[in-house]
Amino acid sequence: MCIMENSPEQEIVYETPFVFMVLFYTLLAIWTVVSIVFISVKISTLSSLLVLMILLFIAYTWYFSLGLFYKISLRKEGSIRMKSFRRAIHSHSQNIQQVEGAPLPLPFGFMTFRIGGERVFLFFTKSLPFRKILSALLQLKPEIEFKKMSPGMFV
Repeated sequence: MCIMENSPEQEIVYETPFVFMVLFYTLLAIWTVVSIVFISVKISTLSSLLVLMILLFIAYTWYFSLGLFYKISLRKEGSIRMKSFRRAIHSHSQNIQQVEGAPLPLPFGFMTFRIGGERVFLFFTKSLPFRKILSALLQLKPEIEFKKMSPGMFV
């Protein structure tokens, strides 16, 4: 039995608080500026290959970071939508093999979802809508492997 069956809600939606998103991307922007300033100060002593490698690393970090999901919604029938700045995923709870919590027992962080052959990362806070989604996933597909999850993560 799914916890959504008795509730009027047809969809549970969790969106990462705006403050966490602003903080994360502000820190990333500061790191980028500091890195570029370092490169520009040392450019005469660094090889062009090293400068290129550092710039590619910065670009890849931004590419990866814009792919971090900040919104997840779970419908009553089990369909899942996840949204990031770079893309959106539409799948079904039956396609989720594993959900892995953050390595530290913090009330916020990144959670890893293994959907098909892909690993996706979601910003999370230990809020009621997020805990409802995890509980509903567990009830929709009990064989999902939950790793590094504290008991307080479920409703």
